[in-house]
Amino acid sequence: MSQSQQTIFIETSVQIQRLLAPLAQRTKLESALTAPSIVPVTSAYVWMEYQRTVIADYAHVHSVMGKYTEWGALFEHILDGERAFRPRSAVRCTKIIGQLYNESTQNYEFARHLLSTQIAHALRQKFWDHVTQIHDSIVCDLVTTGSVRQPDRTYAVAAACRKEHAACHLPTFLAAHQPKLRAVADHLAVHPHVIKDQPRLERLLAAIIADPRAALGQTSCWPLGDLIIALQVPTDATLWTLDADFAPLAAVLDIPLYSL
Repeated sequence: MSQSQQTIFIETSVQIQRLLAPLAQRTKLESALTAPSIVPVTSAYVWMEYQRTVIADYAHVHSVMGKYTEWGALFEHILDGERAFRPRSAVRCTKIIGQLYNESTQNYEFARHLLSTQIAHALRQKFWDHVTQIHDSIVCDLVTTGSVRQPDRTYAVAAACRKEHAACHLPTFLAAHQPKLRAVADHLAVHPHVIKDQPRLERLLAAIIADPRAALGQTSCWPLGDLIIALQVPTDATLWTLDADFAPLAAVLDIPLYSL
């Protein structure tokens, strides 16, 4: 890397916009990522967040499409079940269908074939295109498992983690960052209401400061996701995120934020 280049850590929200934003915004993001002045990097943990949210939504759309034969039924049933109560997932599923509808020229079977190709390899390729992975010290179980084609031709995406089965190195990673965890906890204690669901984060912070193994499992790990990602930003790197919750974390951890 030359002295004129800047290392930019790409957070999950930017990766999602690279995929699902309107075309003009996607083009702008790709132009920024390929600028000679920056070196984009990210982590396997960010990939895990992307997999358990975005790729799981693609797999859900693919599964629902297999139950019907036309677009009307797909729109009618896409939010059956738990996704009716998950607004972000509902929005992503709608955008996925909209893109498919246009890219397939309304050919339903071809659209499902496109989905299969995306889940199998194209989404991973898009995520890592122009972006370099930093050293992975957490080794998340979900990254290892990935997405698996099932006998019924649907896809099972690793999108759940139970504490009693977790074998990752997250506790070791957090134990090595205890001073930063305490600094964040102290900051939040005197600055209420600066991030979403702050009381839960403060409770989790107290628990993992006392015992880093308390972070294992999705009930704890996923609400801590922003903090874990912030702790992964390399020294002297800039964080690129579209999530406002990172602002107070970045301020405490002395991480500069990038913007177009």
